[in-house]
This record gives sequence, C-alpha cells and structure tokens, in this order.
Amino acid sequence: MDAQRMDGGWSVNEVLQVVIVNCRSWRVDGMKMFTQLHFTYEQESHPEEFFIPYVWKLVLSKCEFEFNATAINLFPADIPTKVRI
Repeated sequence: MDAQRMDGGWSVNEVLQVVIVNCRSWRVDGMKMFTQLHFTYEQESHPEEFFIPYVWKLVLSKCEFEFNATAINLFPADIPTKVRI
C-alpha cells in the first residue's frame, strides 16, 4: 500500500476497496483501549474531489430506493446561455 501511495495517490475506488476488505476481517476482541486519541486532518486544496464521489458511492450502495446513477451530476456544468438583445 505504501508503494502505491508514493506512486501518485489513491483513487476513490481503491480507498473504498481497502475499507471494504478490512471491515470484513475486523474483530472487536482484538482492539486495545486507548485513553486520549488525537488526530489531525490535513485538508487538500479540493477535498470535494475525493469526498463527494466517495459519499455518493456509499449512498448508492446502501440506500433502499433507487437512483439513476447516470443522472447524478457531482459538479455543476458550465452550460452556455444565449443572450437576447
């Protein structure tokens, strides 16, 4: 995994697959209890490029109603408009 990270980053699907695989093998009885955990989050310049597709993939895979996945527009498209004079 570290070599892949050094080669240029992870895609949304790669991260999702790692999470899915590790969730299936996770066991509660092997956890250690820690007192104070501290985490830092370094925000990228455009975090929506990762989080929006990731969250939509989760929504589409877990919801009980259906979406037309091809009709979802994650980012606004610049549609040219005609100006009438």
